[in-house]
Amino acid sequence: MKVLVILGGDSAEREISLKSGTAVGTALSEAGYEVSYCDPLHENILEHINDIDVVFPILHGGKGESGDLQKILEENSVKFVGSGSEASANCFDKLRTAQLASGIVFPKSEVISKDTFENSELLKNPFVIKPRAEGSSVDTFIVRDPSKFNYEILETIFPKYNNELLLQELIEGIEITVPIIGEQAFPVIEIIPPEGKEFDFVNKYNGETAENCPPKLVSELTQKKAQEIAIKLHNLMGCRDISRTDLIVDKNQNIFCLEINTLPGMTDNSLVPLSARQAGLSMSQLVDTLVKLALARS
Repeated sequence: MKVLVILGGDSAEREISLKSGTAVGTALSEAGYEVSYCDPLHENILEHINDIDVVFPILHGGKGESGDLQKILEENSVKFVGSGSEASANCFDKLRTAQLASGIVFPKSEVISKDTFENSELLKNPFVIKPRAEGSSVDTFIVRDPSKFNYEILETIFPKYNNELLLQELIEGIEITVPIIGEQAFPVIEIIPPEGKEFDFVNKYNGETAENCPPKLVSELTQKKAQEIAIKLHNLMGCRDISRTDLIVDKNQNIFCLEINTLPGMTDNSLVPLSARQAGLSMSQLVDTLVKLALARS
């Protein structure tokens, strides 16, 4: 059985994608698959899909999660792991996700531009500014004291995202994440950044953030509710095979949804493999499950 792993690409998450793709490829080989690789930054995907049984995209951010890659595979009748092009596009856009996910609570949010953001009421209280469509906390600012934020830094950020960013109220609490594999919610992971620091791009990958599975500070009842929300969101957005929903639990045990990831990290230290291990699945068993889900589709 031949599996093509698509990794790398040209997004801000390229290095993480390369690590994820390598880990996935190694695990697929251990599971008995014949593995090949394609990096769209240097290669044409269409030249790699002939005589391939299934594609395993692990192209984080950019065209990998925007639905562009999935559209190419669909148009060429190639089976692949993960959500289709429409679901991928809707999930990659954080505002669109909140608009489509009826009945699920998100932080108050609005799209801002360089010319309009100073008029927002959300700036009067702690807030978050982030790209509308990006991952791994790239170009994300968590601002607890609006009076101390250097707004000039946004001058260099807005042009990178077509003069459009997402402004959200900051929900104080404990961040958790829930992977979905197939139709099943996997164990909840609790994320505790280093003391006095945020769960930003640096602290996601430097090994200093505590990732507790099972959680130590979130009750079993709240964990179950979070899993129910993740399943509901996964289904509402039309996702398939794999997703990971990020949420915040506030001091009153209210749960706010932040976003859903259709191609979450799959490095040896990533959250989905961690949750899978807690559920009793090795990395090779996890990727084998995902490939079989893709192959089972007509």
